[in-house]
Amino acid sequence: MAAPAAAIDGAFPQRLALREPREWRPLLFSLPAIAVLAVMIVYPTIFAIWTALHQYNPMLPEMTKFVGADNFVHAFYDSAFHDTVLRTLVFVVIAVSVEFALGGLLAIVAFFFLPYGGSLVRLMLTMPMIMPPIAIGLVWRWLYDGEFGLINYAIKLVGLDPPIWLAHTTTAMAAVLVVEIWQWMPFVFLCFYAGLASLPTEPLDAARVDGAGPLQLLWHVVLPMLKPLILVILLFRIIDCLRVFDIIFVITEGGPSNGTVVFPFFVYMQGFRYYNLGYAAALSWLLVVFVSVIAAVLVRLLLKGTEQAEG
Repeated sequence: MAAPAAAIDGAFPQRLALREPREWRPLLFSLPAIAVLAVMIVYPTIFAIWTALHQYNPMLPEMTKFVGADNFVHAFYDSAFHDTVLRTLVFVVIAVSVEFALGGLLAIVAFFFLPYGGSLVRLMLTMPMIMPPIAIGLVWRWLYDGEFGLINYAIKLVGLDPPIWLAHTTTAMAAVLVVEIWQWMPFVFLCFYAGLASLPTEPLDAARVDGAGPLQLLWHVVLPMLKPLILVILLFRIIDCLRVFDIIFVITEGGPSNGTVVFPFFVYMQGFRYYNLGYAAALSWLLVVFVSVIAAVLVRLLLKGTEQAEG
């Protein structure tokens, strides 16, 4: 029995040696994907860095010159940029806060009080989220029309004097916020609903036995268990609101008087209206840094909460 065993043991290194030349094949097969990633990600990133460090106008390429960090420095002295940052922060805070309040409230109502109608509610609320943004913008632009819009027609029916929604800075920003909340509040609702459905029943039953009321149950049991989910939803919604462009482009085009110009639209204006691509690229990198900081803080809070739960 020893001889066959020795023969088998001696065959293993030989078989492994025969397999070694094949190790390069997976890398060879992945080269097309690596090449596509390099073309689609690496090259645009390098070009964006190069553009941010130059004064670059594609209509006058011969005037291109290296300016170093001047584009970044100019942003901190640009009053239009300051107004845009403030307007963007107001937009994000209002949109995310209202979406969380409405989405969370509807999820609680649908989960606890509509056990048989929850599917219908989820279906109805999902529709705005899956519609094309351009179609949404066109429909809402018609609804906001001062003369033929359905909203002003309904206001006139009750005897009130309707405003011209898209002609004033305050009402135009409010109109855009309504569309943003209407479209993406269902995302928050679905996430909260799924989170509520995945909660274990034992802590809830124990809290009820201890005499906890509905509000105490919600505040001290449900929300702490949903904290990781809340942070993830907050991260997604902040990032999504910081890059809003299509709705504003279709409904207001940044007007009136730049009253609805938020950060992505300001970058678009600098790059494709004024052809100042160097400044636009620098602004884009500032947005990347800002979003990265917010993401790092939220992820740190999420990991900290996970460590405390496991401990």
